[in-house]
Amino acid sequence: MALFKKQTPLESLRSRSDKLESRRAQAQIALDETKTRRQQHLLEADLDQDEKTIARLENDVVTATSRLAGLVDALAVLHGQIVDAEAKLQAEAEQTARSESAARLTEQVIAFEKLLEDKVAQRAIVMVLEAIYEQDRCWLPCACSAMDARHWSRSHLRSHNYTVSY
Repeated sequence: MALFKKQTPLESLRSRSDKLESRRAQAQIALDETKTRRQQHLLEADLDQDEKTIARLENDVVTATSRLAGLVDALAVLHGQIVDAEAKLQAEAEQTARSESAARLTEQVIAFEKLLEDKVAQRAIVMVLEAIYEQDRCWLPCACSAMDARHWSRSHLRSHNYTVSY
């Protein structure tokens, strides 16, 4: 059992267009042949005796012309449908590309917001720790730098009337 791939609407329209174009070419050939036969009969046959043949040949030309005109009209409509289907597919492809781009952008914004939240949290922690450190620094000489500790030591010793010499 053979499995057939289902044609998309655009492929179906193009396939139908190809078939109609083939039939249009055949109808054009048939019309040309019919006109040639009619013209040849008009040039060579006895016109007074052959009214039935002339009527049949003229009817054949009218039928072939009608068939060709019908195929040309159908091809024109089908061409419009193909253009519409292609435009629809293009619009869908553009919409898909926009959706994918929006999804990528959304992911980037979420990642940036998370990074920003982390940075804000880190900065808040730093500010709290700096405030604690600055507060402790005023009371604990060991929390200060060596230069600050020396200054604190000197001022403390001088306040108690000790001499300081380094």
